[in-house]
Amino acid sequence: MHKIHVEVFIASQVLEQQQGIFTSADLKHFIKHEFDDERPGIATHISAHCVANAPLNTAHGYNYLWRLSDSKMRTFRSGCDTPIMERLALSSEPEIADLPTNFQYLLRSQKTEPDPVAYPSSEKIKVANGHKFTVPAARYLIERCHGSSWQVFYDHGGDSSQRIYSWFGQVYTAPKADKHLAWIDIVVAEPTSGKVYQIMEIEDSIVQPKTIMGDLMAVLLGDGLATAGRSDWQVGSWTTLTVFSYVKTSTAEARFHARLAHLQGQIANLRTSMGTRNAAIGHIVLDTFKDHEELVRKLGG
Repeated sequence: MHKIHVEVFIASQVLEQQQGIFTSADLKHFIKHEFDDERPGIATHISAHCVANAPLNTAHGYNYLWRLSDSKMRTFRSGCDTPIMERLALSSEPEIADLPTNFQYLLRSQKTEPDPVAYPSSEKIKVANGHKFTVPAARYLIERCHGSSWQVFYDHGGDSSQRIYSWFGQVYTAPKADKHLAWIDIVVAEPTSGKVYQIMEIEDSIVQPKTIMGDLMAVLLGDGLATAGRSDWQVGSWTTLTVFSYVKTSTAEARFHARLAHLQGQIANLRTSMGTRNAAIGHIVLDTFKDHEELVRKLGG
């Protein structure tokens, strides 16, 4: 049987890839399901020993978790989160020798795509490889919207119920897949009113302008947005469509902005002749970012 803190680390990392924020009950369920482990010490590790912003009441502790509220948690983010004083020297990852080989990819030093046969037994759990900016950005927005009426949908998270599609046609009826134009990276909406306020595409690697045009057109040429079980999401003057493009340097950023300005002006002209319902989106923003910190600052703007 594995060390309890190792099982907590694995559970938290996989659950964050699956759903962003999680609860202590989610962690316990994962550990029971994946490791058949119900040792009494699991609850204490989840509530105290492994929580970077909880008092350290034992000789051994770990910075694996970050408590958001009485019931909600996420993983600890080294370099972004500051543990309480007595935890500053504690590890944020287990030793690689303590992890089962099929979970060693979860360590920062091992961030390569795992062998599919080594995935956890739960078929719902996916690894969001190749989306090093998009998934953290979605998690940031989920945390920021926590406790509000906003809901964040995002692709690449391993949970199909969180995906939102741009679709075309008069009505969204079967065969629905034939009406899909694209899965959208991130959408922020208000479920009660059904209004969509933010639509975001984040390009995680250096791209050419034609990729940005594809992002824009896949949304604007649609007639609606749909999630699992709902197709009446509304866009309009209140909606902003943003495409963020990664660039390596400030020099490249300055050069790329001339292209973005040209695209933005031409898209404004094209939208006047579009007859699709998504063309009613109120604002379009094309922007760049060089790293996660800059992207987060712009998301918070």
